[in-house]
Amino acid sequence: MRILNGQNTGIVIGIIEEGGTTYFSYGVKSLNTNDPVDENSVFEIGSISKSFTGIILAD
Repeated sequence: MRILNGQNTGIVIGIIEEGGTTYFSYGVKSLNTNDPVDENSVFEIGSISKSFTGIILAD
């Protein structure tokens, strides 16, 4: 919904399984260029890394 509302430009999700990796993408890299995102797009991860670090430490 955030992409449709113009709050974010795009998203890419990767799923890693025994048979290989599958990527799903939606949106664009920039509202100025409208280039589509793909599995090679670079994103800022922001504060989400703090959550992952906490989960790893708790494990």
